[in-house]
This record gives sequence, C-alpha cells and structure tokens, in this order.
Amino acid sequence: MSYRKTTIALWIALILAVAAAYGAFSADITPIKNRITLDENAEFSIEIKNTETYKQTFRIDGSPSYPDWSVRTMPIIRPITLEVPAKSNESINILIKPNRKYVTVGSYRVNIEVATQYGEEETILLQPKIGIISSDEIIKEYVPTVTAETNFPSEVNPSEKLKFRLTLENQNRLNMSMAKLIISSKLLEEEIELRLAPREEKVIDIEKDLDPKLKPFKDLLTVRMIYEGEEILGPYYRRYELVPYSRITEETDVQKSFLKTTKTVIFTNKGNIGFQGRLSVPTTHIKRFFGSTKPKAEVVRKGGMLAYSWEKSLRPYESFSVQVKTNYLSLLILVIIIIALAVFLYIKRSPIYIKKQVTEIDSQEGGISKAKILINVKNRSEKKISEIAVIDKIPKLLDVEKHTTLGSLKPKKIRKNKSHETLILWDIDELMPGEERVISYYVKSSLQILGGFTLQAVMAKFRERGQLRSIRSNRVFIRV
Repeated sequence: MSYRKTTIALWIALILAVAAAYGAFSADITPIKNRITLDENAEFSIEIKNTETYKQTFRIDGSPSYPDWSVRTMPIIRPITLEVPAKSNESINILIKPNRKYVTVGSYRVNIEVATQYGEEETILLQPKIGIISSDEIIKEYVPTVTAETNFPSEVNPSEKLKFRLTLENQNRLNMSMAKLIISSKLLEEEIELRLAPREEKVIDIEKDLDPKLKPFKDLLTVRMIYEGEEILGPYYRRYELVPYSRITEETDVQKSFLKTTKTVIFTNKGNIGFQGRLSVPTTHIKRFFGSTKPKAEVVRKGGMLAYSWEKSLRPYESFSVQVKTNYLSLLILVIIIIALAVFLYIKRSPIYIKKQVTEIDSQEGGISKAKILINVKNRSEKKISEIAVIDKIPKLLDVEKHTTLGSLKPKKIRKNKSHETLILWDIDELMPGEERVISYYVKSSLQILGGFTLQAVMAKFRERGQLRSIRSNRVFIRV
C-alpha cells in the first residue's frame, strides 16, 4: 500500500515539474527581412502563445543589445507590449536597426527578451540572426529593369511636325551609365546614349520634321534599350497610322494697270492623296459683268457670295493655275460713248419741241362724241426761229368745229385731202428762245365712236441754217 502511494506521488511531482518547465507562455520569432545594409531596418515577426486560462500582457525588450541595435515598432509603441487573450496566439512586427558606430558588415545575433508584465515574471530570450551587407553587394545583385511610356500619337499627319515624349524609369538602385536607347519606325531611326541613376525617371522629348509627300501607311514604333550588351527594355511597341490628307493652298499674284486688273491664282494640292472637287475665286456682280476667266469658269453662289468655280482633280503636289481679269476700260468707253451720244443728240436735237394731248372728252350713250385737242409748240433753243408751219391731220370720222376754236392761234387753212382726212395748218411767224405757243381746237363725230381711236402726230416745219427741217409730236389715243 505504501508502495502505491509512493508511485502516485512520484507521478504527480513529475507532472508538476514538466508544467513548471513548460511555463505559462511561449514565444517564436520569424524573419521577414534579415539581410540588410547599415542604412536599412531588419524586420521580424514575434508570435506569443498564452497558455494560461486568463489574459496576459507581455513585454518585448531589446535593451540587452543596445546601443549596437535599436528595436522599435511601426507605429511606435513604448514600451513594446502585446496583450494576448487566454489560450490564444498573437503576433507583432518589430524593426531592428544597426548602429553604424558599432556594427559593420557581418553576421550577428541580437538579444531580445520576452517577459510577462505582471505577476510572477517569466522571461524567454530570442536571438534573431541578422546579416549586414555592403551597398555594392546589393547593387551587383540587381537585374537591370527599365519601364517605358510614350505619348506617340496613334495618327500622324505628315504635314505637321512630329512631337512625342518618351518616359523611362529605372526600377531599381542600379546606376546605369552608357545605356543606349534605340527608337525605330518608318518615320524615324534614333539612337540615344544616356545615363539612368538609381530609381531615376527620365523624360525625353523628340521632334522631327516629316516629308509631307509620304503616302499613308500603318506601322509600329519600336523602343529598345541596350545596357552592357544586353537588351533590358523591350521591345516596346506602339501602333500608329500615317493618315491621308488633302490640303489646297492658294498663291495669288495681282497685276494692275489703268482700269484693268489681272489676278493669277495657283491652287496646289499639298497633300498625300489626290483631290477631287471645286476650286473657287470670289467675285461680285459688277466684277462678273466686266470680268473674264482663263480657263472658262462657272459662276456659282458660295456662302451667299458669287464665285468663279472650276471642277478639278489634282494629284499630290499638282498645281492648277487660273486667271481672272477685270477690265473697266470697256465701261469707260461705254460711258464716253453715252456722253458723246448725249452731246450729239443735244446738239442735233430739234430746237422746236411739239406736244399733242387731249384735255376734254364728251361721251354720249357710251361712245365718244367730242374732244378738245391741245398742241404745245416751244422754242427750246437759244435762237429765234421764224416761219414755223404746224400741220395736223384729223381722221375722216371726225370733223373740226371751226366756230368753237378758241386757241391763241387760229388755223391758217383747213381742208380735206383725197382720203377725206381733215388737214389743219397754222403759221407761226416766229418763236423767241424759250417761247411757247398753245394751239387748241375741238373735234366731233356725227357717230358715236365706241372704244377709242388714235390721233396722228402733229408735224412742224421750219428752217434752220437755211435747211428745211420737220419734226413730229407724239400720237394720242382717245378712249372713254
């Protein structure tokens, strides 16, 4: 019996000893970045397991390695603590920075203590390993990496200057000198030697004048970079198209002389494709009337204005020349002719002015029965005119009322001719310059004349410079 009790007591003591040895928590450290330069931070993750049935707070202390190493968190927690619930795990990241006064290139163990903050203190020592290397060693390990971006246009007009920007970015800390940038396409071939500092972004602006006669095509822009004999960029491609265009230019030359203008216009298709359409030169109604074109043009209305127009096809850089002449000399000649004719007519006009009119008309039963006739005779010259004979002829349907004639001048003779028409003759001895005589008489009809009839013109005969001249007045139509 005593043997059994002794055995049980030994087992209980063993279990308690193991539990005491195992402790109330455990801690592990895992490297995130443990190979650094003297200017960098090493990074580790510490995981703490709380084996107790209650929540505990743990303190992480890097002071055992100070001042060679400094331990901190980001964001900063002072002191560094971690609260872990009962029967749970929690982790925290720490940063370890070397002090270059005491640490050089090499491999080190850093002492970090993890302990419970309250109650019976237990401590676990963690010793993460950190390797310190030189910057040159890191750089040697970098693979040259460069990225490129460009705003090279997707459509290129050869009549305009080509402008684009190429942006290069060195993706690591490698200092690349004597690198060669190669840009190639059907439009340009460029080789540029350059240097890219660590992490540098370099912008290259490129401009190039193009041949405006280039035919349309589609192509790829290729960008490559060579460093130490190896291609480290590309090929980087950018698709583009040389677009078709047609642009008509005009060169105008104007030659002027007296009342004459000659305009020469040269149309040129400064494009890379053919042109088919209308070419025009503005004009006006007046210029059109006195103008001519070579070759012959069609006159059209364009935007509310008149223009000479030619339908034409032009190949790239083909020209078409037209001439537009405006000649006002013909207008001057016409004006001179009109003035001369007016002067001639004025000189040659009859000095006697004669006019015939009807002033009174009597009607009965819808027909004309009686009318009063007035004849005006005027000397419109500046000389006296003598011996003027005025002769009027009355149709055979009408008779002159002799006893009612009250004009200022009475007829010298009234008689019938073979056609039974009545002839009336007045003699005017003389007319002074500007003097006017009025002759009046009445005609009547024994029959009612329906509708109307025409009275013939009055004739005046006189002598001028010894020559016999005659003039006639207007005819008069009488109507009810």
